[in-house]
Amino acid sequence: MIHTIAPHLIGNGQIPSVDTGQPIRNVLTYGAFDGLTVKHAQWLRKLSQLGSDLIVGCTTDDFCSYLGKPVHTPFKTRRAMLESCRFVSRVIAVDGWEQRLTDIVNYNISVLVLPAGSRQELEGLDEIVQVLEIPTPWQGTKSEYPLAALTA
Repeated sequence: MIHTIAPHLIGNGQIPSVDTGQPIRNVLTYGAFDGLTVKHAQWLRKLSQLGSDLIVGCTTDDFCSYLGKPVHTPFKTRRAMLESCRFVSRVIAVDGWEQRLTDIVNYNISVLVLPAGSRQELEGLDEIVQVLEIPTPWQGTKSEYPLAALTA
């Protein structure tokens, strides 16, 4: 089951886990983050408040090209920018969507965050991790974030 959270409900860091009632610990989200903006940082801040660690999967240049969405900023630069963001605990490379299950297991993920309306294929992931859809501030503004569709 996918849960949608209104933006005004995010912020106290105490959204309980579906199973235990304890605060969520590890949060995971994905994206290209090409042309990182203040809006991205604000969104990452909100996500970081959902748990103690925010792990961001940054799509590689090859994967973006495979998806038909080439990036303007090289992967190493995008990764470095995300790593310098104080809200991000760890940045991992994303070479394909098939790695999502492995990422969830390897990083002990409690919640997977998707942009609201992204309609990603979950392949049963919602049975092992809480999936939240959270609106992004750049939705509908292609000029500011042309690869928003890659955020899964």
